[in-house]
Amino acid sequence: MKAGYKVIDAEMHLQEPVDFFERLPEPLRSQFRVTAPPAGFRVGPKPDQVLDRLLAEQGLSYARGLAPSTHHVHIYGRLVPRPAPWVVVRHALRHWPKVPLMAEANRSCTPEIYLEGMDIEGIDVAVLTPTLTFLVLRHDELSGKLANGICRAYNDWAARFCRSNPKRFKFWGFVALHDAELAAEEARRCMEELGAAGIATIQGAINGHLLSDPFFDPLWKELDRLHASLGFHIAAEGQVHDNLLPRYVGHPRTEIIYNMLGQGGFFAHTTVAELILGGVLEKYRNIRPVIMESGASWLPWLLSRMDEKWESFGPDVDYELSMKPSDYFKQRCYAVIDCSEETVRYTIDYQGDHNLLVSTDFPHHDSPFPHGIATFIGLEKLTAESKRRILWDNGAKLFGLETGRKAPVAPVA
Repeated sequence: MKAGYKVIDAEMHLQEPVDFFERLPEPLRSQFRVTAPPAGFRVGPKPDQVLDRLLAEQGLSYARGLAPSTHHVHIYGRLVPRPAPWVVVRHALRHWPKVPLMAEANRSCTPEIYLEGMDIEGIDVAVLTPTLTFLVLRHDELSGKLANGICRAYNDWAARFCRSNPKRFKFWGFVALHDAELAAEEARRCMEELGAAGIATIQGAINGHLLSDPFFDPLWKELDRLHASLGFHIAAEGQVHDNLLPRYVGHPRTEIIYNMLGQGGFFAHTTVAELILGGVLEKYRNIRPVIMESGASWLPWLLSRMDEKWESFGPDVDYELSMKPSDYFKQRCYAVIDCSEETVRYTIDYQGDHNLLVSTDFPHHDSPFPHGIATFIGLEKLTAESKRRILWDNGAKLFGLETGRKAPVAPVA
């Protein structure tokens, strides 16, 4: 609890160790592994003097202590090149000494460290998501069986982590988009056997399959039966066709541009548009999508734009929607906002506060920890009732937690 508010962090991150995938059963273990960069590893023709200095200051090396996005991915015995976002690595190494507990959480993922961090922030319940797992799932060439095996290993591990304190730890069961049938089976296992709070996956297309394609009907059908929340987390890296990285890699002064657009912009828009304008939410009415780690201040523009386009061109397509596109989002979708997202007040003016959640993104390098929740509570333009709903009521309703008070009901258009 923080300043009298109960708090749910809707997507706190587990930080899987680099040897995590050694847990895969054979033959999958021989088909996939992740390794730390070797000692002396370099990117580009010139040494990164800033990175060298930061590593030396913390007694680290290229083989120890770097962000997961620098790790080498080996698929079917082949090293898959992954251009590392070195600006992210430099930021992490510059920031971590200021917050030793967050640095420790990145290097030793234990319930004790996470509970200490939650107590400092004032977080009552954390709904956990992966880090390394969703990064490696952004590879088209993974087979459905291998991608699903990676998710199974993560979900088993996350469930065990949560059992250490089931009142304060919940988890998103993670599924891969490479095979919709296998994803549906894993979603059922997570919800019915492991006790997942919801099902999550990554934003963007895998092997060219858009969310509106019939390819995903087996997964949507199962999630509809389960009445499941469905999280879509950013994962803009990786060697996939549907990726913004090739547009920017090799160009000067583009790392921040790519980080901004790829992580929280473009793919959040495509996810919402494909689910709504593509008719998925019209056909499957019990799914509750959650747009994760992308903010929510962009929603008024996108939703009003979808309404405008549907009014103009809806009569000319071969399918129907029973509501305005924006009403699907207002009634059934959620978005996770940043702790400092002051402009979310415009989204609240446009569509209400009944479907907004919040996260500190702990323990990632750019998390506002230990002041994230205090920063959100300090947003002057949000009412106390909006803060209470965003911090607790909306998440308690979505994840089926006891609220102690009547949760708000989404308005019906």
